Amino acid sequence: MYMKVDEAMPGGNAPIYYANNLLKFVSSTKFNEEDNGFDGFLLRIELLKSRANKAGKYINMVYNQLTGFDPILTLYQFAEDNDLLDGRNPYKYFKEYKDIKFDSRKFRQAFLENEDVRMAITNATKPVLEDMLSYVNENDKKSDDYAQTLYNLFDSYSNEESWSTVLNIYYKYKE
Repeated sequence: MYMKVDEAMPGGNAPIYYANNLLKFVSSTKFNEEDNGFDGFLLRIELLKSRANKAGKYINMVYNQLTGFDPILTLYQFAEDNDLLDGRNPYKYFKEYKDIKFDSRKFRQAFLENEDVRMAITNATKPVLEDMLSYVNENDKKSDDYAQTLYNLFDSYSNEESWSTVLNIYYKYKE
């Protein structure tokens, strides 16, 4: 585990041993309405122990005091943390998409209203997010219809089809 020397968990060794995942939540930067467009803070979630992934990884998540964790602003923060953005307000842009401008204080609104902004952030962050995964088949990464196949898998599952049907679709695609 990746706890600091002076940190400890109550309850002895059993909870640590039996847990499949242990997470540590650390708050950091505060956001305010004037500078960021909302009140909240940045939360770093660290993976201390995992039986399914590599321990020691972390992700920053944005907490909005009105709505809770915000996936849109978290994705924006991820892009900012990985140096995918350039420019200054109100003319910020993604380095790969210099013609798509937005104001970071109104990014959530721009994301919801403008399909170009959604496409730009999705395409800019996808390679970095894929690199964070423990294992991704290189053939799947290179495939043009990889995203469509994943969509079909999740769509099939949401229509209450059995997992065996979903897995059969996936393995037929891989062959």
